[in-house]
Amino acid sequence: MTEFNPETHFAPAKRSSEQEINVQALKLRAELAFGAVLDAVSELVFILNMDRQIVYANRRAADAFGAARPLAGLRHGEALGCQNALKSSGGCGTAPLCKYCGAMRALVETALLGKPSVQECRLTVSPGGVRALDLTVSTYPLDIDGERFIVFHAADIAAGKRMEVIGQVFFHDMLNTMTALSGFLDIVGAEASRLPPEFQGYFSRARTLAVIIQDEMLSHRLLVAAEAGHVPVSPVKINTGAFLRQSAGFYGGCNIARGKALELVPGFAETDIETDKSFLNRIINAMLKNALEETEKGGKVALNCQARDGKVVFSVHNSRHMTRETQLQVFTRSFSTKGKGRGLGTWSMKLFGERFLKGRVWFETDSSKGTTFFLELPVKLPA
Repeated sequence: MTEFNPETHFAPAKRSSEQEINVQALKLRAELAFGAVLDAVSELVFILNMDRQIVYANRRAADAFGAARPLAGLRHGEALGCQNALKSSGGCGTAPLCKYCGAMRALVETALLGKPSVQECRLTVSPGGVRALDLTVSTYPLDIDGERFIVFHAADIAAGKRMEVIGQVFFHDMLNTMTALSGFLDIVGAEASRLPPEFQGYFSRARTLAVIIQDEMLSHRLLVAAEAGHVPVSPVKINTGAFLRQSAGFYGGCNIARGKALELVPGFAETDIETDKSFLNRIINAMLKNALEETEKGGKVALNCQARDGKVVFSVHNSRHMTRETQLQVFTRSFSTKGKGRGLGTWSMKLFGERFLKGRVWFETDSSKGTTFFLELPVKLPA
């Protein structure tokens, strides 16, 4: 090791000499039969020594960052052009902010504990103008001929991060606007009785549309959070009869229900269950919306609930039969028979009902009887 050891605020600053790097590179080239596999990876991969210096870089990394200078001997932040690494006399890992760097945390965890680590990393880099990098960094220990190395894999997640932020801002701003609109309509509603009958109908329609739009936005926000696994489940007592009547009344006023009958099956079960009302509401609404969209004018959609074997089974039926092709893909995310940009409704039924409510979601379809979607739930949501 070299004697050069400037001040560090986090990881050791000492480096391997050029000769040591060359010896390690020869060892890797002799043992790395999987080099061709790493070169086929579309993300950048470095193999670092225990001083966090690059001994090997796959083709993606070499093409992206090694054109102007050799990567061997550099640390990951120096290769990527991290501003903190370039400003610090000890290089990557030694600046005050390095202790908060996801890549450094992953490297330290793998180096000290000898186990894989995955962290998100945000870097401000300078080459080619100041820009931000959002990465998911995965590190793995690698032992070759008695010497420990670290595999460093970085995947660009900037596009996903941008969409996440845009989505959060959109939902926040639009939900605030819709809440204000709903409040305004409630205030004006006190005077609606003075309007001519035809205008009272328009006003009632406006209130229904405002509630529907708000509910759709809440559903999409819940789906985004659920897919990320960031939603707590909050079970409450729900009466199935009151819930079904509310659901039928809600979607009965939608445009997609115009000219169609939305009916509650006579004798449906009225019982109390404990489950998360928000998830249950989104599932049944998705089932109703899907059924109404598949029903022609003059047709009927039936909503039902049955109690059996200590569980409750909600169901929504329409007369349309699903083709075999549709049946095989119906719960696949983004699959839809209604065109591009659709296909989240049936996926959300499955996700919400099975992962979060610990139930079962399925369908039955028959050319003579039509299609029924089912949601089976425990009477009490397991802890």
